[in-house]
Amino acid sequence: MVRDVNIAPIRSVGRAIDIIEAFVNVGDHLSIEKIMEETKLPKATVYRLLYTLELRGLIQYDEQKQTYSLGLKFLTYGHIIDKGNEILNVAKPILEDLQQKVNQTVMMAVPDGEKMVYVYSKENEHGLKFSTEKGRRRPITYGVVGKVFMSYMDQQRIEQLLGVKKYEQFQPARARILADGYYIEYEETNPGVNGIGTGIIDRNDNCLAVIAVVGPSILFNEDQLHKGVQQLLLARNEIALKLNVILN
Repeated sequence: MVRDVNIAPIRSVGRAIDIIEAFVNVGDHLSIEKIMEETKLPKATVYRLLYTLELRGLIQYDEQKQTYSLGLKFLTYGHIIDKGNEILNVAKPILEDLQQKVNQTVMMAVPDGEKMVYVYSKENEHGLKFSTEKGRRRPITYGVVGKVFMSYMDQQRIEQLLGVKKYEQFQPARARILADGYYIEYEETNPGVNGIGTGIIDRNDNCLAVIAVVGPSILFNEDQLHKGVQQLLLARNEIALKLNVILN
């Protein structure tokens, strides 16, 4: 939640962040024309901001391709965030163990306003698999993870996110999640992909994070899904127990 303070934001800083967001939304190795298209900023402004960010290691320029990408400094920032993230610090070894047991992609996301951010993702090194990236942002309504997040929101917020009609369609799934504590998704978001998700819930019924297991339906079939639920819930309970100690 952003603080409500009586201060005007600095426009140049906001524009620099808009440029960084362009890489998050579109991808790496962008031309200056593509950045202008995404940010709606004039070329001279984009060029000056890119050069300033480049001097600070936040942007790097490929002279051969004449494209820009995020700089290595972001790896340092990401490492600092990882170290300071209590949920991730507690969950990471448990999620790594879970991934070994289920042999499918394991991910964890945390809420960020109307978005969610994947703070952990690990998949099999070889073979058929479902891939996602740590650090990726998606709408908080997306996929099995989004369904779990929304289940712990009040009706008004869900209706704002989905609209009244889609909220009514979501109600049966929400009821199952609140009753069972998890949700099984059969190719609802991506064709050929099944998933299961569950929430890390604090003592005030806030969903702090969602952990999920996702895989190709040809491998992550009915039998494997139900086995995965057992492992997922054990991992959730272990994380929640340790987080409760931290939150006391």
